[in-house]
Amino acid sequence: MFFKDAKYLVPYGDGPYYAVRMAPTPFGTCGDLAVTPAMAVKGTEPGTTVPGLYAVGTETVGTMHNDYYWALGQTVGWAHTSGVLAAEEIAANVL
Repeated sequence: MFFKDAKYLVPYGDGPYYAVRMAPTPFGTCGDLAVTPAMAVKGTEPGTTVPGLYAVGTETVGTMHNDYYWALGQTVGWAHTSGVLAAEEIAANVL
């Protein structure tokens, strides 16, 4: 299942777990989402967030320099970093 012999796998506890097939790409959307430092998407009213909605990677490049997403390799770094920030917030406060 994970392309490894079972002796190399460690139990991770009860699920549910979800998986997505991903590939890094250097492009995002125009009019990026506004997010908090924990990557929660900001709501339309000042000081609010959209409950349970988080955004990471180039969808949040408004948090960086406007031309950031053309830097290619740095895009992957921001995708990983913002993903960790969101995952930590979700694990601590949502799950």
